[in-house]
Amino acid sequence: MISAMNEWSTTDRPIRRLTMLVGLVVTACALVFALAQAAYAHDKLVGSNPVAGTTVDKLPSVVTLYFEEPPVSGYTSMDIVGPSGHVLSESAPTTQGSNVSVHIYTASARGSYAIRYHILSDDGHPVSGTIPFVVAAASSVASATNGAATTSTPATSDSLGIIAALSVVVLVGAAAVSLLLRRRRSARVA
Repeated sequence: MISAMNEWSTTDRPIRRLTMLVGLVVTACALVFALAQAAYAHDKLVGSNPVAGTTVDKLPSVVTLYFEEPPVSGYTSMDIVGPSGHVLSESAPTTQGSNVSVHIYTASARGSYAIRYHILSDDGHPVSGTIPFVVAAASSVASATNGAATTSTPATSDSLGIIAALSVVVLVGAAAVSLLLRRRRSARVA
């Protein structure tokens, strides 16, 4: 009876190893997925006024950015750069909830403008970007009429890193399972 138990446990060993390996791979994937969700939770820009890539008739007196969550106070910067390269921001940006606004100096030049911003997300990660827009007609500063709209310019993107990490975990797991199955087959043949 003891020899039968030893034989059973010897043949059962590769199955236990495979089960443990599959469990480890599943646990690693779950851990990577959980960490990726936390990393993906950085504050994102969800809209702007003026909207990214649009053409406006008049330069607005205030430019506003709309974020998913309120940024950490004290770490926000925002500039409006005109066609000549000069900064047109009149004051430091103000934050109201998840909206960040800045007043603009009077300007009458038509051309390409850019909103440059940098915030600190509530999870401690910096988020920055540039939003272009165009003023079509020579104008003075007027009140904005575009309203809040979504923009397709993401502030940051961690999705490629997440996909790469998950791919590595899956490939390593598949290689380990393949190696164990190969050893098991070669042990049966011998």
